Amino acid sequence: GIAAAPAAPALLECLSDPDYRFRAEAASALAHVRPGSPEALSALIDMLDDSDRQDGSCVQAADALGKLGAAAVPGLVGALKHPKEQVRQMAAQSLHEMGPAARDATGALAAALDDPDPAVQYGAARALGKIGPEAAPAVPALAAALARAEFRAAAATTRAARVLGVGV
Repeated sequence: GIAAAPAAPALLECLSDPDYRFRAEAASALAHVRPGSPEALSALIDMLDDSDRQDGSCVQAADALGKLGAAAVPGLVGALKHPKEQVRQMAAQSLHEMGPAARDATGALAAALDDPDPAVQYGAARALGKIGPEAAPAVPALAAALARAEFRAAAATTRAARVLGVGV
């Protein structure tokens, strides 16, 4: 919590440590120590781009960002447009973890239903479903996605459409 705030600079440094275990633990701790810090948000969003590493650091960053709530939404909305598909996938996953706190990402998530990567489409649909009724502006995009989605994305799209009250 706040009492551990003096540890934040060291935790930020650990996010670039060569040992993925340090990066993962630092990401998790940072979400609790400096939840609103612009430096923490920026570092965790940058960590989403650890997709070249096969150690799961980007998954840990996504999890940490998901715990930060609404403060992380603008950065994650930007990450939904990242050139690397894994970064976009992790951004959608983080927004899903937030649930209703991610409501300001509704437009970006609706746009992500058209992402070329089915895993991003799936993550976006799941996130919209978890946001719930406040994601109602995404109903037309969900309906369009249902008409064309592959099975994996269709399952999440159907669930989100049901949560939002669209007859499917």
